[in-house]
Amino acid sequence: MQVPFAVWHRETPAYSQLRTFGCAVLAYVDKVERKKMDPKAREAIFVGYSREQRGYRLLDSKTNQAFYSHTAVFYESKPGRVFTGQIHPESSTTEYLGVDDGVMENIPSILEAAHNDRIGGAEDEEHQHLGDVEG
Repeated sequence: MQVPFAVWHRETPAYSQLRTFGCAVLAYVDKVERKKMDPKAREAIFVGYSREQRGYRLLDSKTNQAFYSHTAVFYESKPGRVFTGQIHPESSTTEYLGVDDGVMENIPSILEAAHNDRIGGAEDEEHQHLGDVEG
């Protein structure tokens, strides 16, 4: 049994070119398009294939602009993400990391004790009080 592409075009399709839609991609940036210290690749999302030329249609993760590239590294198990430029205040880093609030409250005293120790403010390490960590 043949696939419709093979019947229509009378050739076997190149399955090695098939990619997972929406996966993360690192697309190569040609030397003429970048400066010396610019990155050699840019993050993108795979959104399809080019009809006019050989290559992949990609969506730049930072600028949300579509472009074509024939040189890219695909991370098919990793979904691509679009940078919206907005930080959501309702999701904090401590919630993401699962850090207990009791530990977070004691961090200033821990940092102050470490600072005093560095500058010689603490007399003896055995008697240094770092604060009670609630758990």
